[in-house]
Formats: sequence, structure tokens, C-alpha cells
Amino acid sequence: MPRRKIPLLLFLLTFVAATASASDFWLSKEWKQWSKTDCEALLLESPWAHVWRGGPSKEEALVYTAQLRSALPIRQAIVRQLQLDQKYDKMSDAQRRTFDEQAGQVLNHSYDDIILVHIDFSKSEAAPGLAGDFHVDVQNGEKSLDALLITEDGSQLKPARFDPKKDFSFDLVFPRTNDGIPAIKDGQKYFSIQFQSPQHTGRNGSKIVSERVTFRFDLRKMVVNEKPSF
Repeated sequence: MPRRKIPLLLFLLTFVAATASASDFWLSKEWKQWSKTDCEALLLESPWAHVWRGGPSKEEALVYTAQLRSALPIRQAIVRQLQLDQKYDKMSDAQRRTFDEQAGQVLNHSYDDIILVHIDFSKSEAAPGLAGDFHVDVQNGEKSLDALLITEDGSQLKPARFDPKKDFSFDLVFPRTNDGIPAIKDGQKYFSIQFQSPQHTGRNGSKIVSERVTFRFDLRKMVVNEKPSF
């Protein structure tokens, strides 16, 4: 290789390594050192969170964010974000003890039996209308929602529970086992979460068609303490 190309190659290798480290900050930084930007990134677009966008136009956009809240990194990001918002470093000792006790309930909660998926649609232009549609789903036994967890081998798992919230979001609770067998088996590389976004009427009276929303999670990128966290 010509000598003049060696410095450029070294620069490129260093740049790639630095970029990878910056994007995977959860591997290089202890969660209590995460910045507000780090937390927002992990909660919005990371191995444990994804955004889906659809709809006929910007004015009637559909925006869904999925977070795997049974995954430890998501819960750490939520707690760290609260630390920053409430100025944890400036709290009194008593205030910190109270905060730590409440945060511990989030961080140490066991999800050995369930996979908790939080879906937020508050950024959708039609959020109020969607909230009403999802309320109807509850009354109809969730049939029109048709939510599924689909594994790499094609197995389909229905949620054990569907919990709509008042802040334009809902939770999907899936069992971790199916007939005693892990729903997501060791060695599998990915799984997806799907549900049907309902048909509804937009603000200008136009019909917004029902769409299939799909979030794909790569288990190979979700490793914490040498095993996937979900």
C-alpha cells in the first residue's frame, strides 16, 4: 500500500471506531452518567425503541413509538431522565433517599414472566381520535387491534393484556412462555411487534385507512450482561 494512503486509512478506522462508540453509549457509559440527549436517543431510536411513521400526509401523520419497558436499559433511561429533570445532584439526602426508593421499584421490578411493550402515539396528528378508536378495541375484546409478537421461526403470540392509557399511549403485555416453552428462544436473532392502526376520520373529514404497524427488534444488538435484554 502506498505510504500516502496509510494516514488516511488510520483516520478512517479511528473515525469509524469513534462513531460506533458514540452511537452505542450504553456499552461504554454507566447509566448514571447518561446525558439527557443519551436518554432521549435510547427511548426513541435504539435496540430497545423504534419509531414507525405512516398516514396520508403530514397533517394527518401517524407516529407510533414502541419501547420495550421490560428491558433494563429502557428503565434505566427513564430513571436517569427523571434524575436530570428533577436535579438529583442538588437534592437533599432525604430527597435522594425517597427518589432512590421509588426508582428502585422501577429498576428492580421483575419481568421474568412477561414482555412489556409500551406504544406511544401522542405525536400523531390524530392522537385524540386514535385514543377513542383504541378504547373501542378494549370494548371489542381487542380483535380489531390484532396485536402480535412474531418470532424468527414464525411463531405468533397474542398479548395477555392490552392497557390503554390517558396520555395517548397503551401497553401490550406478552407472556414470555407459550405452553411452558420460551416464546423467544435462545439463538434467535430477531422478533417483531405488530398491531393494526385503526381506520379513522381525519381533521379535514378524509378517511385515514387502517395500516399494519410493525416494529422489528434485533436481539443481537440488545445484549446486556452477555444476554439479550427484552
